[in-house]
Amino acid sequence: MIILDRLDRKVYCNKCNHDTNHEVISKHEERSSSTDDFQWQSQYFIVRCLGCDNISFVSIYGDEDCWEYDETGNRNWTDTCTVHHKDGGSISYSTSKEEVPPLKDYSPRLPMEFSNVPPKLEGLYNQVVDVYNFDYLLLCSAGIRTLIEAICRELSITVGNLYNNDGEIRLNKKGEEIKSSSLEGKIFGLYEKGYIVWEQVKILQTIREIGNTAVHEIIEPQRSDLKNSIIIIEKVLDLIYEVKNTRFHNIK
Repeated sequence: MIILDRLDRKVYCNKCNHDTNHEVISKHEERSSSTDDFQWQSQYFIVRCLGCDNISFVSIYGDEDCWEYDETGNRNWTDTCTVHHKDGGSISYSTSKEEVPPLKDYSPRLPMEFSNVPPKLEGLYNQVVDVYNFDYLLLCSAGIRTLIEAICRELSITVGNLYNNDGEIRLNKKGEEIKSSSLEGKIFGLYEKGYIVWEQVKILQTIREIGNTAVHEIIEPQRSDLKNSIIIIEKVLDLIYEVKNTRFHNIK
């Protein structure tokens, strides 16, 4: 028998009852565009067991967040391989790769250009984008948290009431409003001064928590979470410094 193509890994055959080599009968592949911020790829195969000729369907998926640490602390990229059998059963594998797969060749994120953002803030923002593009995720998370703190300082926001998730001010046992000079309180202070809206408050608090986890527990965040965090920070900078400085009376 001439084997035209062979699956690049052994997978489980429910007739042989163990992992075997498989011939690829048909293949289809989908992947993100090279210009997309989030990179992923999916491969689909119809395969035949080279031991018993049993036919199965195999899907393999991987994206830029699919990685894990090995025993030595090195980060290995992984993908998930799922074998679907004719009887309706399936089995999944998580396979490590020592080298970065092609889908990691994503395009770098270009920093947003501002006209009215203070130079120190813009410089810090550009550094955040740089470390994000170099995949220094811990540094990026810490930088985003620092940028939020710097925005509050530049706007002289030093304290704020603490709020519940429903938007009500928290009260202590004496029924008094609780104020805080922590970053949590300062973010609420931005809201109280009218710089951001409530939905942005909740997102910034989530970003703050991601940064705290990264800095204090040394847990690397997901790249997609940092991408979304940068997008939100850009919108906040634009709202506070660009939109509010637009001279509408000059628009004809």
